[in-house]
Amino acid sequence: FLGVCQYDEGHADEAALVGAVLDLHNQFDLNTNQCPVSSFQHYDAVVKTQAMLYARDMFLDSLQKDNSMQSQMLSTEMGADVRDLLGIRMRDTCSSSLLSAEHTIQLTENAMRSQQLDEHCQPKVQILLGPGDSAKVASVSHIAASRSMPQITFWATSKEFDNINVYPYLFRVVPSDRYQVRGMADIVKFFGWSYVALVASSDNLYAQLGMEGVRVAAKQHNICISDEFTISLSNRPYIRQVVAGLKVKLNVKAIVLFSLQEVAEAFLNEMAAQQYTDVVLVGSEDWVNRMDFSARQNLPAIIGLAPRALRSTHLERFAHGLSRMFSNATALSTYWNRNPWLRVYLEDSLNCSLPTNKAPQCHQLHRGEEDEHHRRPCSLEEVFFRNITNLQESEAIIESVLLSMSVIYMSLTRQVTERRRTTSSPNSSNQSTCIPYDGGDIKCILSQMTVPCQEVEHLVPDAYKSYDTENCTRCQLFDSYTQSALPLYWVMNVQANED
Repeated sequence: FLGVCQYDEGHADEAALVGAVLDLHNQFDLNTNQCPVSSFQHYDAVVKTQAMLYARDMFLDSLQKDNSMQSQMLSTEMGADVRDLLGIRMRDTCSSSLLSAEHTIQLTENAMRSQQLDEHCQPKVQILLGPGDSAKVASVSHIAASRSMPQITFWATSKEFDNINVYPYLFRVVPSDRYQVRGMADIVKFFGWSYVALVASSDNLYAQLGMEGVRVAAKQHNICISDEFTISLSNRPYIRQVVAGLKVKLNVKAIVLFSLQEVAEAFLNEMAAQQYTDVVLVGSEDWVNRMDFSARQNLPAIIGLAPRALRSTHLERFAHGLSRMFSNATALSTYWNRNPWLRVYLEDSLNCSLPTNKAPQCHQLHRGEEDEHHRRPCSLEEVFFRNITNLQESEAIIESVLLSMSVIYMSLTRQVTERRRTTSSPNSSNQSTCIPYDGGDIKCILSQMTVPCQEVEHLVPDAYKSYDTENCTRCQLFDSYTQSALPLYWVMNVQANED
């Protein structure tokens, strides 16, 4: 696919990689095989990709600081620094299920050769990370599973993925929507709203399954759903009609809006245009946790659910790192040469050209060669830091990368120890010196690391429970991850009117 940015880091012959598929554009043009300039997510794309780099650097810094015997053995045995052994490959899906599947096939192709003896060692993707929404996860998870490739998704919450028999290699760091719909029903019941309307987007799996879950939870709580509407961006006049119809229904005190961000924005814009504010919106976590409400006016009160408690240490350090990067010329130049999406964001938002040590792999994506020669040099005085709005997603990405790196590091250490033992045996002359891809070992470690402590086990969805431990060796667990993926929600008042 032409015109699609990509990023690779970790170039040692035996590098073990996290393969990440991220939505960094909102559209993919099949006619040109490119992501349209207007669909670039700009600052959100920078935050997502920098969160991944931040998490990788933080993990490697901790290994270097620890300087354990395991790290030293890994570097010595594999003939490379740990920083070159643990890397990331990032691919932009342009919000396309087709491109998500194509990238997944390319990133996981090494798993098809895992049983062969490699004559030449090559970097291998060990874990697939992403995509960020349920529809794309459903389109790629079976590709990854068919190649025994464990997959960690940081933002796909559909209850469909609770079935570990259908999705045996899928893990996630956010809870299932079956917990979210219970939380939304509890909010409605707490405020005594027995008569509510339900609005959902019609063109994605996340909203449709969420809508079904809300119906069931409402029935269990004796809540009457007065009206149900499914809306789509392709039919904005109907969105206007739905808002107008709800505005005259004075008995509807709350609207449950279960949708992705783009549809929710269209619905909120129409509510603001019609000055419909005397109602409460109970929002699903996808749009509530991604939208910036600070500059919006004429909004109703909005109550949302945060799918996890924010771990302030990670986010504070990440936000501080971003702020420092944008105010330091040396740090900024280091990252714009590492991160092609940061370069695109800076050059396109400032309409200028940055110096480079190497040609970014998507440098021509947002401009032609003629435009390239006429752009003025960028001035760092124009660059400014913006606050992170998608805090929940940023933290989930950081947690996913840290979890992936920890699992890969443990698996590599075990395999290197085994290789050292077998190569010293008399029958080792015909064995490959390359470490093979071992999806079963990765899955084994992941299964154990995502099992929380026993006292909260009753809260954990089936998808998080260990289901393969009887066949794998006891793994050394990192304490910081023994309580990951708890299905707890935090209620937050996102935007309240003066009343």
